[in-house]
Amino acid sequence: MSQTPLHVIGTAGHVDHGKTLLIEALTGINADRLPEEKRRGLTIDLGFAHFYTPDGRPVGVIDVPGHERFIRNMVAGAWSLDLALLTVAVDDGWMQQSSDHTRVLSLMGVPRLIAVITKADLASAERIAQVTGQVERECSLRGYAGAPAIAVSARTGQGMDRLKELILEQLASGAGGGSAESAASAGAGGGSAESAAPSAPGAPQSALLYVDRAFTVKGSGVVVTGSLRSGSLTRGEELLLLPRNRRVRIRGLQSYYRECERVEATSRVAINLSGVSTGQISRGDLLCGQGHPFRVVKEFIARISVAREGEKGPSLKRDTEVEIAVGTGHQIVRLNRFGGGELARIRAGRALPLHWNQPIVLIQHGGSTILGGGRVLWSGKTDKRQRLLLAQIPLPDEPGAEQYVRLKLALEGALAPQEAAHIELSEELGHSTVELGGWIASKEYLDQLEKRIRELAAVPGGVRIDELATKMRGEAEALVRLVASRLAEGGVLSLRGGILFPADAGEPQVSPMGRQLLRDLEAGGFRGLEPGKLKIAGVKRELRNLVRIGMAVAIEGDIYYDRKIYLEMVRRCLTGLEVGGTLTIGQAKERTQLSRKYVIPLLNRMESDGFVKRSGDERVVTAKPQ
Repeated sequence: MSQTPLHVIGTAGHVDHGKTLLIEALTGINADRLPEEKRRGLTIDLGFAHFYTPDGRPVGVIDVPGHERFIRNMVAGAWSLDLALLTVAVDDGWMQQSSDHTRVLSLMGVPRLIAVITKADLASAERIAQVTGQVERECSLRGYAGAPAIAVSARTGQGMDRLKELILEQLASGAGGGSAESAASAGAGGGSAESAAPSAPGAPQSALLYVDRAFTVKGSGVVVTGSLRSGSLTRGEELLLLPRNRRVRIRGLQSYYRECERVEATSRVAINLSGVSTGQISRGDLLCGQGHPFRVVKEFIARISVAREGEKGPSLKRDTEVEIAVGTGHQIVRLNRFGGGELARIRAGRALPLHWNQPIVLIQHGGSTILGGGRVLWSGKTDKRQRLLLAQIPLPDEPGAEQYVRLKLALEGALAPQEAAHIELSEELGHSTVELGGWIASKEYLDQLEKRIRELAAVPGGVRIDELATKMRGEAEALVRLVASRLAEGGVLSLRGGILFPADAGEPQVSPMGRQLLRDLEAGGFRGLEPGKLKIAGVKRELRNLVRIGMAVAIEGDIYYDRKIYLEMVRRCLTGLEVGGTLTIGQAKERTQLSRKYVIPLLNRMESDGFVKRSGDERVVTAKPQ
């Protein structure tokens, strides 16, 4: 396909204001695909069509329902648009659904809008001018100041050539209504193409497609359709299906009825998938590529805006059930407002994938009224302390990299390398952060990590470095290891045999019971020690401590050995064998004079330590003890 920009546009507007007929006049395609739609003359679900630019590039067109009962389908069609055609019939003028649809477009971040005054053949020039002025005022109030307006008749063709020219001009220039709600709401964020980007600021763009249809084609299997909003898709490529976290593969690709090897954003596409059945994928699911920015969560924080004074609809209560629309999906959630009402904690019954600054729309539960909308501020659970922090962090009208970094540092303490690589810190943030192995962490957070690691290392017997992340739940394992290594390299801690101790701790401390157990382990020889038979309080804890500091070895069946004796058993088993040789169970029994009860666990431990590798009933020697 061409490397020049591709686009998807869509209609919006009140029922019976000529959306479907307008698309047919633009594209030659009737987008009403359902028999019920054709019978009733009413668009119920999303319809799709396209036309070609003079240089042969396709422009996808989505037809959305205008009736208020189908507002959720309208929202599903709006999420991916580069440009919206807001239709207002000249005989009716501006209507309630005109307001609702324009608000949805702004809340979903649609960057450009053209107001199309339809049915121009039915009205005088004076009436057309009157409605045009009304539409321009109403669009300006809803974030689309300066959006162009044009009167057309899809039946006679009046104005249609100029409308197509205007569409191409808008798509080529990037001009138009622009920031939809950004300044006026001081809540939902922006509606610019950049602010709707599906990632942290500056990060590379992953393939991103919300499914709007899923069905089975005989002989091919599962096919899904949607708008590819960013990145690209290639036949044979592996994708991730969220929120199911399932890997699927692209068997075939179509875009605008053409077979493709590769498709670029923004395009309407049909994807033949392997690795999933129709019962495992549905509208609202997300297909994305490697390095995607999404978190699959049931709880998140959003910065919200509510219906404005004088607009139809009930107010948004501080604690209530509402319906949220995200991408092409929607579900009922619990919403709790805080931070002066500008922020909301939202808890969902079904997990959903979300990214930073993603737009959402709030719909009345059980109704069709648009209550407001917002932008995702934080994905995942938060406690009271974190929500207090969120309420205190300044929120600019159009959030960018600076705010993203501040939120990440305040709530998590650090940015992972894949995010940090694309962030340029301000001088102020640079002074308060530290770069460590590609991570960017606040100095305060690193101090807390270091303190906790020092405390764990000070426990009798120290702490194994590979146990740190488990003991420090909620902290990133890679960063914890980096901090621990830095403490060891700096001489604050001592690392011996994979165990961290205080630098001045000397040799590992062993309790009187531990010293007695070491004598018992030595006396046990090749039969070891089974603590369950001793019936002594605290013996298992002491044995685990001996294992942790490297003086004892545990094998399956709750059997413990002195480390020197364990290594002697390994040497006996491997006597006369070189790396690549094979060891049988019978040989191990003969060389250690042990029964199968001991030999099988011993061989399993040898495998986990890298001395042998299982091959059927035999073990292949992979290393010899030093």
